[in-house]
Amino acid sequence: MPAAEPTHRSLPAPGKGRPEGADEPALSHLRALCAAVQAGTALRARVAERPGDCGGPVLRVVNPGAGHLAEEIGCRAGGGGHRFTWSWGDDLGPARDVPAAVRAIERVLAADAM
Repeated sequence: MPAAEPTHRSLPAPGKGRPEGADEPALSHLRALCAAVQAGTALRARVAERPGDCGGPVLRVVNPGAGHLAEEIGCRAGGGGHRFTWSWGDDLGPARDVPAAVRAIERVLAADAM
């Protein structure tokens, strides 16, 4: 049986090429959030691209202690700057407030929050 195709493709590092039409500020904000999540929590995170026309780059965050707890954070322009969004479309907060976003993600992916 052939291996299943990955649902997300990791994005190249800065300066190594981008998907056509990529939102550079959104990628920059997602990368900053990724670095903060990795540095300040036990969560695992990576910036990835949704396949096809599914909406562009996301930050994929997983709780390694509870692998079923995962979230995809998006970033979109609007309302005076870029804003982080939850996978279900709700607003997470302004992209300029990375520490608040990290706290919210950590709260949602806490194993004891189930």
